[in-house]
Amino acid sequence: MQYPNPQIQPPGQVQMATVIGNPMPVGRPTTVLDGMQIVAGLQKVQVRELRQMVEAITGFDQRNKYIVKDEAGRDIFYAVEESNVCERNCYPADCAPWDLHIYVLGPNGLRGDLIHWLTVHRPCSCTCLCANRPVAYVTETSTDQLLGTLHDPYACCDLTFKIKDAAGNDVITGVGGCCQLGMCCPLPCGPCQHVGVELTDSM
Repeated sequence: MQYPNPQIQPPGQVQMATVIGNPMPVGRPTTVLDGMQIVAGLQKVQVRELRQMVEAITGFDQRNKYIVKDEAGRDIFYAVEESNVCERNCYPADCAPWDLHIYVLGPNGLRGDLIHWLTVHRPCSCTCLCANRPVAYVTETSTDQLLGTLHDPYACCDLTFKIKDAAGNDVITGVGGCCQLGMCCPLPCGPCQHVGVELTDSM
């Protein structure tokens, strides 16, 4: 299946939800309500990176694309990275800038409407170990309103991150152990293709 590469509008210039496919019917809730309603009813999700043959053959990083599934295996969100070749392949991972655009999927999944819900913007940072750790800013696309920030604290081995609200208060902490096969020996099969992250409420 070919996955779409949506046209991205510059930050600060979006006045309404971006819809790819058929226009939204009159009376449909806003994208904020759609996305928040979906997230509020979830106990856990699965984030699956979409395989890209060019990257597998050449070894050059391509724009990452993800499908987010709920507990029943239904596709609920589609996320696509926006960055250029230099940013993906020449910058150190902790310093590289990128944007991640998150779309709400309708009943028809990727074959239907893609509603641009959130934009995650991480600017370039001069990061070295624990100094000047990167921060990503999460905004609601239709209003350009800041919803919160994602922080990547320094950890020697574990996969860690923090989510803060717009006021800077800690909301969620995520930790993934370093002894997972998906981190030690990442392969596209068996337990080596999975990485688990436990989320805890920080409030």
